[in-house]
Amino acid sequence: MTNTDRWENFSLRDGDIFICTPSKSGTTWMQAICAHIVFKDTEFYAPIGEISPWYDVDGTAVEDIVAKLEAQTHRRIIKSHTPLDGMPYLENATYVHVARNPLDVMFSMINHMGNMKKDLPGVTDLEDRDALFDRWLATTVEGWGEAGGLSLGYLLHHTKTFWAYKNLPNVHLFHYATMRADLPGQMKRLADLLGEDVPDDIWPRLIEGVSLKNMKANAEVFAPGVGDDVWKSKARFFHKGRQGEGAQLLSAEQIGRYEKKASELATPDLKAWIERGAI
Repeated sequence: MTNTDRWENFSLRDGDIFICTPSKSGTTWMQAICAHIVFKDTEFYAPIGEISPWYDVDGTAVEDIVAKLEAQTHRRIIKSHTPLDGMPYLENATYVHVARNPLDVMFSMINHMGNMKKDLPGVTDLEDRDALFDRWLATTVEGWGEAGGLSLGYLLHHTKTFWAYKNLPNVHLFHYATMRADLPGQMKRLADLLGEDVPDDIWPRLIEGVSLKNMKANAEVFAPGVGDDVWKSKARFFHKGRQGEGAQLLSAEQIGRYEKKASELATPDLKAWIERGAI
């Protein structure tokens, strides 16, 4: 899911936007938001996954993605699940990172696995939530791929690498909970950071275009990998997305173990940010 060697083939174009998120933290949502802001429209020439390709995944030949990006004449939007310590830092690019509550990410990943037609590595019984929680809690960042994406270590490490450079002028942190609570405000904030001048009269249409309801209804446009016959249901890719739901599905003992492990892996300010978007 993340091959850092592929960045050796990347050729920057001034103004490139990198969407840099851990898995299941709002990647597809942010891709759609960026596309609506850049194109200033709700109609696109191709599915969002084609417009904003996933650069660092091994499932597609890197030469094909490079050719696709080179052919684009608009401002480019590139998806990545690579932490900042594994990708190039380029001063003329913009890095948009999205964080999400780790417990919500875990259950979103389980739903993601269950919706795939072929299993991810290391996936066995998706009904055994206790075993999946144990795997998620114990898997280090190095074992993330073999665990099918279930890794608290990877999740915290990813956000930590962007958190450390959040004061750079081209590194911008967003949080899933804040986007849910104030989508118009966060979209306008992003447009300002990107230097995109969006006319006032089209904002309502753009905001509606990236609502969960609209993206789910138009999953053919928004779901990733739509041409690869990946999903049992493209609409199911856009699940509930509720903040705080993960904690309600775990026991007090499991929450305690999570708190202990997360406190070992993240500083208090980083932990507060990734859980709630609060500093």
